[in-house]
Amino acid sequence: MTKSCRRPRRGRFIYWMAESLDNFLKKGRVRKTMRKLAFLFWILFLSVSSAQLSAQASHLEIPKGGEGILTPTLTNSGTSAIYDVKVAFVGLDSPLIGDTCSACDVWSSVWNKCNEYNEGCFLTLGDLPSSGSISTYYRISAPVSAPPGNYLAQFVVKYTTGSQEKEFNLFATITVSGTPEVRLVEVSVPDHVLPTQSFNLSFYVKNEESYELRDLSVEASGVGLLFDKDSIKLDDLGPGEKKKVSFQVFPSENIDEGINSLEVTLSYRDPSGNSYTKQEEIDFFVGGNTSFDVIIDDIYPFPPTNGSKFTLSVGVLNSGLLSAKSVKVTLYGEYVSEPREYFIGDLGRGEYDTASFSILPESSGELDLVAEVSYMNDFGERVSFNESLSVKVEGTLVEGKSSPLLAVLSSFLVAFFLIYWFKRKRR
Repeated sequence: MTKSCRRPRRGRFIYWMAESLDNFLKKGRVRKTMRKLAFLFWILFLSVSSAQLSAQASHLEIPKGGEGILTPTLTNSGTSAIYDVKVAFVGLDSPLIGDTCSACDVWSSVWNKCNEYNEGCFLTLGDLPSSGSISTYYRISAPVSAPPGNYLAQFVVKYTTGSQEKEFNLFATITVSGTPEVRLVEVSVPDHVLPTQSFNLSFYVKNEESYELRDLSVEASGVGLLFDKDSIKLDDLGPGEKKKVSFQVFPSENIDEGINSLEVTLSYRDPSGNSYTKQEEIDFFVGGNTSFDVIIDDIYPFPPTNGSKFTLSVGVLNSGLLSAKSVKVTLYGEYVSEPREYFIGDLGRGEYDTASFSILPESSGELDLVAEVSYMNDFGERVSFNESLSVKVEGTLVEGKSSPLLAVLSSFLVAFFLIYWFKRKRR
């Protein structure tokens, strides 16, 4: 029984290595193997020493309406020189502006593109030694109407290495930044508004861009203000298009007088899907005429009598929702002594003050008076109104006349003194 000469599976690789070494050492095969090794080393040398041209253009970001410099850089990362390096700027996404060249010698109707650009499009940069680099510069402009987003610039690079002419395409990204222009136009608000009295606010939202804006919505807010709608959706807004927006606004009782502002917030997207939010302020004026309550506050001494001077205090209450500046009270009527005017000053909402006047009545009965209240409103205009007042004057003794009671008293006193005098005389 013969034993199997089959090699173990694990030792096959080791066996093959040993067999190869044995064949290498056999006479007649060494020279052939050496020639193969020399050829392999030559191929390796060529691969190591070959030219390697790499190109890149750094990312460029420019604002709407601005410009920037795009810089392609070519680098020889190989060990041999590169000759006759040329660059052509052949493409730029619209609406960006740059000095591109579109002269084409060979056009492909199948691919709808240029296969070979005219030699006049190329800028010759020269030769590149090993590890050398060279850059070129191109000015790029973005119109104000350019939608924010990313755009591409295309370059064609040609060069010669050894006896071969090669070319490749280089693409660079340009980002246009900025917010698409949307404005509020034809804004309509009242000349002035009053607290607690609603008013209508209307305006147009206009797309100032040359492209469509999408999903546009409008919100309004303000301190001391309520609105009839939370927001208004306008959806899409075409190039140059405008749409009208209206809100009913309800000012609170405590809203500040003078110039107030409300804020309009616009939310929308550009064609690339980028979202934007913009705020604009609308000013409005809170002010106008206020109202007063006028009463008789005090009379001293009381009751007033004819022939006696008394002081009349007129109370003035600002019962309106707006303040009054430079409040003055003038009292008209018979028997009013000078001065007839009394200056109170400023009266805010709900504030109260008095004006005092001297009166010397010459007769009894009802004394009719008129109090004129004047003030400066928020527009700098002097406004006045009249309030009628009435004072009852009591009667007193009038010189040259006597009452029956006085006559009786006088007679009694005369009789008393006569009796007293008669009794003293008899003693």
